Amino acid sequence: MASPRVLLSMCTLGALLAMLVSVTALFGDKFDYVSLQRYYTPAKPLYFVLFVAPLMLIPRRVVRGGLCLVMLVASSWLIQQEWSRPYKRWQAADRQSTSYGQWANCFGPGAVDLYTWLAEQKGDDLIVVSNFHEYITLETKIPALPIPKDAATLRVWVNRISASRGVTNPRVLFVLDPENHWRDYWIDPRSKIINDFMLRIRADAPPRITADVFVYSPTVASN
Repeated sequence: MASPRVLLSMCTLGALLAMLVSVTALFGDKFDYVSLQRYYTPAKPLYFVLFVAPLMLIPRRVVRGGLCLVMLVASSWLIQQEWSRPYKRWQAADRQSTSYGQWANCFGPGAVDLYTWLAEQKGDDLIVVSNFHEYITLETKIPALPIPKDAATLRVWVNRISASRGVTNPRVLFVLDPENHWRDYWIDPRSKIINDFMLRIRADAPPRITADVFVYSPTVASN
């Protein structure tokens, strides 16, 4: 129990449990955290550290060898029976995949074309705002921003970014999926975002892109 690996694993799992209890109590009516596997899967390797690795400390070699054999059999069954079926189902699914390897859950169809085009626009003067900003950052390595609460907040953000980058005339693009999908409860509808930030359509965006690309002008919005 004094091992740093074991202590770190216990603290991590304890923090995960505390987080799930807290967010379920506070935001359980809006979002179902408990049933999502993404909150459990990353922590599963820590179960091995906590419950299986200590068994390897048993002095008798025969016992350790038997435990290793049992784990190998269990791993073989897990890979061939438990994991193979969903993997085959995912492979057969008719869904577009991005260059990163994930399904294009937003900005589709044409998500790959959007990411490719955005990567070509990359520069110190480019600032991207989106209702799915983290997907853009993951695929293009462009540090995108979430939708701010109002135009005044966005102007502050743009001014700070411009100052830190040494840019005088930033290019601010709003890249919006027409539907907020699972984020409807906290992101405003597309029409309201366009009106609040006085957005203009980016006319030269490739037609194969189905996502909406708008231009934001801090000067126009401040008038």
